[in-house]
Amino acid sequence: MNGVYEFLLTDIPRYCGMMNCIKRGSAQVIAHSERGLFIREAFSGIYFLASPDAAETEKLLASHPLAPGDECEVFTAETAEYIQKTYPRATFTECRQYVYLGKEPPEYEKRLDMRAATPDDLPFVRRHYHLVDEDMLELAVKRKELFIARAGNVKVGFIGVHAEGCMGMLYVLPRFRRCGYGREMELFMTGEMMRAGLYPYGQVFISNKASLALQKTTDYEKAQCEMYWFIIK
Repeated sequence: MNGVYEFLLTDIPRYCGMMNCIKRGSAQVIAHSERGLFIREAFSGIYFLASPDAAETEKLLASHPLAPGDECEVFTAETAEYIQKTYPRATFTECRQYVYLGKEPPEYEKRLDMRAATPDDLPFVRRHYHLVDEDMLELAVKRKELFIARAGNVKVGFIGVHAEGCMGMLYVLPRFRRCGYGREMELFMTGEMMRAGLYPYGQVFISNKASLALQKTTDYEKAQCEMYWFIIK
């Protein structure tokens, strides 16, 4: 695994998600070379494919072609183009990836009461967030990686870490928006991930203008690439 990790260290903002999988012990290495890496994250089943071009992508995929229903993250336009040509029915979403590389957790004004979610909080989360399956929400609760934000005794939102190690599930109730709560929740989660030995990182759909604007108010570094989420069909 050392050689694999050295490859990922060449571009931490780009490959921090794959590094988190390895740190968690949930990375199943399918194929690797000096120029690329293909892994599957054990809990979510999500594939990560790091490759500079179509030729290397073809080599890595030869050992385990993707199948209908598979989800795969890729990190170069060349790899995305190859996936599109090879799986013409696949759908994809383009995202921007941000990572916090500070040595210490960020400082911020703490106004919210952040508590780890319990199973009793799941109906509240499900009522407002529909992008994660039930079993993945339950896993986040079990890992204590889903937090409920409160202002006084009132729930204002939540934030967590996805099964593959990406910060997300950020939601602020409409009446509490434009108060800076989203930023505070993200900075809180940054510290939690750092204490767990993970790279704090998140992905934002390029169409999500509010979340893109939020990143400009933090010390997160944007990866020098777009990344692409594919669903194979």
